[in-house]
Amino acid sequence: MTGEEIDRFREREAYWASDWEAFGGDLADQVRFEREWSALRRYASERGVRLIGDVPIYVSDEGADLGGWPELFARGEVAGAPPDALSASGQRWGNPLYDWPVHRATGYRWWSERFRRVFELVDLCRVDHFRGFVSYWAIPARNTTAKKGRWRPGPGAELFQIVDLATVWVVGDVHEQDVSRVRLGQRAQLLLGMPVREAFRGSVDFIFPALDPDTRTLRARVQLPNADLRLRPGMSGALVIDVPGEDALTVPAEAVVDTGEQQYVFLARGGGRFEPRTVRVGASADGRVQVLEGLEEGDSVVTTANFLVDSESRMRGALEAFAPRPDASGAAHAASGQP
Repeated sequence: MTGEEIDRFREREAYWASDWEAFGGDLADQVRFEREWSALRRYASERGVRLIGDVPIYVSDEGADLGGWPELFARGEVAGAPPDALSASGQRWGNPLYDWPVHRATGYRWWSERFRRVFELVDLCRVDHFRGFVSYWAIPARNTTAKKGRWRPGPGAELFQIVDLATVWVVGDVHEQDVSRVRLGQRAQLLLGMPVREAFRGSVDFIFPALDPDTRTLRARVQLPNADLRLRPGMSGALVIDVPGEDALTVPAEAVVDTGEQQYVFLARGGGRFEPRTVRVGASADGRVQVLEGLEEGDSVVTTANFLVDSESRMRGALEAFAPRPDASGAAHAASGQP
């Protein structure tokens, strides 16, 4: 654990880090926990496992939250549950209650920071005693039971509509043939406009576990800083993920004939003879298409077959057009292995 790591963590978590240290906490423990927990989360994500966090609505009456932000908590009353079939005297939990008008005046910043930190650590979150956001049982602090409490209104849905957009998450679709190359932590860009007007840089922070059976794509989530609030919910763009290069067998894009159900190329066999070959294609870039199956390096493919065939009958016609003729000619390109 280095001092530089701790300083970076303190800067990133500036909202609460100094209060944690003032409370007596050691940021080195927080950095160490985050490092080890993040490794566990990456291990789980790569195996299709998502982590669910369980967060209590109330904080401790002896914790750093109450000590660091006493103005956010109500005085004279504590949390609990009213008398019911479970207990004739109710339940006196004793947790401090929130001063909701003060939270509202701050734009619910404390709650935004709390949920931001939670979602840095887990993929989904369950809030224990969620109904307390609608209304909650307030008990006079001097009372030893919950019998004489009263219901008070909570903030309701308003709290969850006030969103801090300083950090946003964008979900993109990754084609099936590229899934194995996408990893957590890879750099990514969100490109807006056509032509591109703006580019926002971030990194992959979650990979969804299952392919969409209809589109044969996998979703990846990218976290983007948005301090100037230029990104807004509902916007769309092109998401580009920087993945490591790999050797691939490619052919010119115009050499591939796509019927809508299958892809073909035509091999040049010499003497005016051509052989159709079924192939399975992958990614494409810079006018070339990756061939996953059906060709070997060094095969010569014809690039004059630059037309699309969308039915079996037209496919037969295309094949007849490539039957041997004395004067048959065509430009042939070798399939090449390249990054």
